[in-house]
Amino acid sequence: MRQERKNSDNTLDFGIETESRLRLIVNRTPALIYSARPDGYIDFLNQQCLEFVGRSFEEMSGWGWTKTTHPDDIEGVLAMWRGAVATGEPLLAESRVRRADGKYRRMLHRYVALVDDHGTLSGGSV
Repeated sequence: MRQERKNSDNTLDFGIETESRLRLIVNRTPALIYSARPDGYIDFLNQQCLEFVGRSFEEMSGWGWTKTTHPDDIEGVLAMWRGAVATGEPLLAESRVRRADGKYRRMLHRYVALVDDHGTLSGGSV
């Protein structure tokens, strides 16, 4: 079993076992969790999110999320996302998301910027 150890920069180096556990936790958390690049391109969705919309990762990643967002909400969501990315400030946004049964549900999204240890913005997460 690989142990966690401190790196030279005082961060923890997680082993494969810990990474698998974290992935399990994120996928089992009863919340819709996803992340996107600064331009809004989705690069991660947890299992709960995929089950909610009834689509695969391949269908939802990239710009596939627009297929489950109400057409009238897409431009507004993107504008708010870009604003949050530009400022680095958290954002609350509302949009209608189509569930697996085809019905839209009004969702409140909380976006937070994903900034690495060097202050570089890599996108955002919900």
